[in-house]
Amino acid sequence: MTSVALIVLDTLRKDAFDKHFQWLPGTNFENAHAPSHYTVPSHASLFTGLYPSETGTNANSHQFTAPSPPLARRLQGEGLETHAFSANVQISRQFGWDWGFDSYSGSWNSKHANATDNIFEWNAFIREHRDEGPKRYLKALWSCLSGDCDTIPSLKHGLEIKYRTHTVSDSGAQEGLSYVRGTDFADDAFLFMNLMEAHGPYRPPEEYQTVDFDEMPGFAESVQEEPIDETYAETIRQAYDDSVRYLSEKYEAHPSLAKMRTA
Repeated sequence: MTSVALIVLDTLRKDAFDKHFQWLPGTNFENAHAPSHYTVPSHASLFTGLYPSETGTNANSHQFTAPSPPLARRLQGEGLETHAFSANVQISRQFGWDWGFDSYSGSWNSKHANATDNIFEWNAFIREHRDEGPKRYLKALWSCLSGDCDTIPSLKHGLEIKYRTHTVSDSGAQEGLSYVRGTDFADDAFLFMNLMEAHGPYRPPEEYQTVDFDEMPGFAESVQEEPIDETYAETIRQAYDDSVRYLSEKYEAHPSLAKMRTA
């Protein structure tokens, strides 16, 4: 049995992949299509081989409760050691995605969410009320304070989301590499990773930034809007490209991938 790695580069466009990931070896499948436009049902299908309508996991039900054992559990049955790292809070222990994994780690976002099952979902609330402008943040705060959630951990989580959205320049790529480097993998092992650098808010480290965030108040929020503010459209595209370039170069430099490229 050979070791297997399944790496999801969340929200990475094909044209961006072709531009920045030419260094990856192997076969490209030009006609591969996601079974859904949304993260949760796509991952459920990826782990089970079923259509989204068969998995019971969708935009209204993030809990992963597949009708049959998922890929990681089946590989366990074949004798593989199974590991995972997810920078995506929607694909975390909190929602049962650790089923079949011997170890399941994540970035700051998913780790914080896993601390309790009753954290207020800031991002989901703000997206749901995006048409209400800035006042939606006050409504979110009131819902957190008055709702049935763990108030103090929820407030801390909300402040951390706000802080990291505007100041932190890594969405989990470095933590993911640290997880890989710090794990003693067996000879027969399966690794799943979900990396979020190609996902908003498109804020790579400063040396990769070709746009000036400080001169654009409201830019971080505009990245998350649907539809996006056309004032920032070209800037968002450039920031996205910067983020993908960072993700590519971060992992191209990883020793094991460098060895794989020359093998």
